Amino acid sequence: MDNTPEYIEICRKAVEIQEWWYNNTHTISEFARSYFISSEDNSLIHYYDFGDYPQHSKDYTWLPCQDQLQGIMLKSGNVIFDIICRFTDWFRHESDDSINDSLSGEQIWLTFVMNEKFNKKWDGKDWIKI
Repeated sequence: MDNTPEYIEICRKAVEIQEWWYNNTHTISEFARSYFISSEDNSLIHYYDFGDYPQHSKDYTWLPCQDQLQGIMLKSGNVIFDIICRFTDWFRHESDDSINDSLSGEQIWLTFVMNEKFNKKWDGKDWIKI
């Protein structure tokens, strides 16, 4: 689970991903794998540390795991094989630009999901329309 300052920043600014989390219903299994960052003190909070369901509070930023990001693509009606093929094609193209060896799997998959679903790219400071 990536909880680096870089990942926290791109998650906070990925408004569409945050809205997806807050606007969808989730299974207990999804909650059990979910981590959030407090906007108050940047502390990492696991779902089980909440007294109430975290999706009811916008004071936290959801930090999606790689499998949760892949799940967003699957919930859009995609087939896993098609997603992997699209990811591979995208990765080959993007690896010359913004994707490098220092990025985590979560950072790469978040970048892919933002590109595929919302037509946005990380410019180093913010998500911009392509």
